[in-house]
Amino acid sequence: MTASFFEYQRFSPAPADIREALERHYGEQGVPYYSLISRGVQFNQFVGILQIGSFTIEVLPKIDRVTGDQDWRKVLIDMLRKVEGLDLKTTENADLRLKPNSILDLYMELFVTEVAYLMHNGLTKSYRKTEGNRTALKGRLVFAQQIQQNLVHAERFYVRHTTYDRENAFNCILYKTLRLLARICTHPNLRGRITQLLLDFPELPDIAVSEAVFQRLPWSRKTEGYRKAIGIARLLLLNYHPDIRGGQEDVLALMFDMNQLWERYILMVLRRSAPADWTVEGQSRDLFWHAEGFHAHLKPDIVLRGPADRTVVLDTKWKLLDGNRPSDQDLRQLFAYQHQWKADDGYLVYPDRELNCVHGKFNNPSHHCHILGVNVLQGQQLNPDLGQAIWTELLQTYG
Repeated sequence: MTASFFEYQRFSPAPADIREALERHYGEQGVPYYSLISRGVQFNQFVGILQIGSFTIEVLPKIDRVTGDQDWRKVLIDMLRKVEGLDLKTTENADLRLKPNSILDLYMELFVTEVAYLMHNGLTKSYRKTEGNRTALKGRLVFAQQIQQNLVHAERFYVRHTTYDRENAFNCILYKTLRLLARICTHPNLRGRITQLLLDFPELPDIAVSEAVFQRLPWSRKTEGYRKAIGIARLLLLNYHPDIRGGQEDVLALMFDMNQLWERYILMVLRRSAPADWTVEGQSRDLFWHAEGFHAHLKPDIVLRGPADRTVVLDTKWKLLDGNRPSDQDLRQLFAYQHQWKADDGYLVYPDRELNCVHGKFNNPSHHCHILGVNVLQGQQLNPDLGQAIWTELLQTYG
């Protein structure tokens, strides 16, 4: 069963077992993507999938609550495709087999396709050191363990040797993810493909995964083809929270901060459409305050550098303005960015129904602040000309 909601919408009243599972997942520290309310939850600025057992909650983005016929699930998937670098051809083929534009099924489909490709081309092998009792002398005899374990077993040898096989961190992560998908996947076609992959996959030990495990992976030319599959495996494994009471209400939280997704999407479209004499920087960082043992930095979302030492800072905000009136906090933040980066112009970039720019200035002759609403949608899809439209508006400022 699937229930769909939008950002900041409430799920109340929620079924008792779903509410209880979400409470356990929330814990004492809380989670950023929803808040507990009486008899239910309220979602925040995060969008994506919460799967509790066989019950799926979709949280979708929406610029406003007026547009009722817009397929926001498709908008979110298209944005993730572009920002996360998902293979467009693969996802288009996947849409033909899956229920229309399911976010979780999309990631599972991509992972299954990648693993099938890797298995078709042969899983990578590597050397590893092993030791134990063998019936033949292979490698180096470990005398202390040989005397301890095989004193009355002359037919056995306790040896330490090097093995060249498929038991390595990369394949163990893929195997663990396949086993996870076999547990949580509810789509019949995908379940069949996952089961077949598990039958063909070599049986490997179950390893404990953490962020540190993924950071320490020894990437090389031989394992470069694993990057996409490992990236999706990391997303799924690190966001899976099993029901430790042994119940059936395991929680998988595949959630994305819509503010960060919007920032990365604008950064991507600007880079793709940038004029030859302009550069686009994302998340530049500069020290603006320090004391003994303390320091603080400023990080504007986007910094544009053009000819004649022109600098423009952009601060992206995923929210719909009321009458083109930004909040005082947004204006103060942009002013600090402009002052620190010595930029003449700054833009607050918001989603809007159409391209709309309001020119303004601070009470400072050298700092201009513009409110740029951009039409992220064109009909029922993402605006393919968004980057070029933004650049056209920005360059008009310089005549």
